[in-house]
Amino acid sequence: MSVIAVINQKGGVGKTACAINIAYQLSQMNKITCLIDLDPSANASRGFNILAEAGKTSYEFLLKKDSLLDYAQHIENSPNLTIVPSSIRLAMAQRDLNNKPFRETLLAKKLSDVYVDYFMIDCSPTLSDLTINAIYAANLILIPVTYEDDALEGLADLFKVINEIKDNQKFIFKIVRNQKDARKTKTNEYIENRLADFIVQDHVLKTIIRQDENINQAKIERKTIFEYAPNSNGAIDFKNLTEELINV
Repeated sequence: MSVIAVINQKGGVGKTACAINIAYQLSQMNKITCLIDLDPSANASRGFNILAEAGKTSYEFLLKKDSLLDYAQHIENSPNLTIVPSSIRLAMAQRDLNNKPFRETLLAKKLSDVYVDYFMIDCSPTLSDLTINAIYAANLILIPVTYEDDALEGLADLFKVINEIKDNQKFIFKIVRNQKDARKTKTNEYIENRLADFIVQDHVLKTIIRQDENINQAKIERKTIFEYAPNSNGAIDFKNLTEELINV
C-alpha cells in the first residue's frame, strides 16, 4: 500500500489537479485507489462532482471510529476509484483535534484498517494538524511547484517540518514541476537552476506538467483531464507522471 500526500504551503500550485488526475489515472491502471480530500475548501470533491453527504465527510472519518468503507464514495465510470469527500465542516477539525491523544497519528491508524493499492491525500495550503496527519501517514510526499519567481519560497522550511514530523520514518519526497509555459524561457531557467540540487539528489520527478488550458477547463466542467481532453498535453503529461510515480 502506498500513501501519497500532495502538499505545499503555497496556494495555486496545482495540488488538487495533481491529486485528482493522478488518482484517476491510477484507477485506470487497475490500481485500487482512494482519494481523501483533507482540505476544507473541498476542491478535490468538486473536481469529481461529489457532494459530501451529511455526516459522511473526511471530518467524521478522521474523528470517529467507523471504517473507511463507511465514508468512501465510488466515482462514476471508474470502478477502482473512491473518494472520502470534504466539506467546510472539516475546518472544525483543528479545534476538535486539540483534545485527542496522539492526534498527529489518527489518519495513519485509520488508513491501516482497509487495504487499497494507493491512497491519495489532497491537503490544504496550511500546515495544520490535518496536514501533519497526512505527512505522518504518507510514505511518498508529492510537492507541486510552479514556474514562478516565488514558487520555491518557503520550500526549505517545509522540508524541515516534514523531516521533524517523519522523525525516523522511511519516506520519499518528490517535487513535480507544474504549469510550465515554454515561452517564459528566463523564468523557466531560473526555476530549474533553483531546483538543481534537488534534481541531483533525485528529489525531482522527470515528468513536467506543461501549462494547458484544458486542465483549467476540465476543472470547470468537474472532470479529470483524461475525461475532458484525453489527447491533450495535460492528459499526456499526467499519464506519464502517474507511470513514473508507480515506479518510484
